[in-house]
Amino acid sequence: MAETLGSILLVPAHRPDLVMEGLSWGPQGVCLDLESFVHPAHRVRARELLPQQLSSISQVMPVLVRINASDAEADLRAAVLPGIAGILCSVESPGQVHRLDGILARLEAERGAPRGAVGIAACIQSPGALWFAREIASASRRVNALVLAIGDLAFDTLKTPEAMPYVTGPVPRFPVP
Repeated sequence: MAETLGSILLVPAHRPDLVMEGLSWGPQGVCLDLESFVHPAHRVRARELLPQQLSSISQVMPVLVRINASDAEADLRAAVLPGIAGILCSVESPGQVHRLDGILARLEAERGAPRGAVGIAACIQSPGALWFAREIASASRRVNALVLAIGDLAFDTLKTPEAMPYVTGPVPRFPVP
């Protein structure tokens, strides 16, 4: 992911019809989702469709794959293929980034890809992850983007009555030194 992308279309990986429809909207990149947009019952099928979709879409624009952090190994095994520009994954800590980096390095070596070819876009969607954003961003040279999931951050921060915003803002929901 060497280039800056102004718009990325996020589509469920098990729905090639939606991917093709979405391409007509003119995004600068595509992110094939294996996480929230795919019901767990369809995840195996979504992984099976990745090679064909990566092969065709990567000819015209960068392709990311959004993986499920709780099933990272299986998702990465399916996603680390020719044509992938990077992965998008929700992360909570620098340790999680180190783990992803290790899995990616192993898969790149197994598949003959250059080390570091697959970038990581770290999705920050909890107050704790936001607290560690600097450490997450510098945990690996692969991290080339931080994606702030504003809706998730707001929901997690404001979901209890005592955390309602006042003039000074919401009460932090993470350890503050």
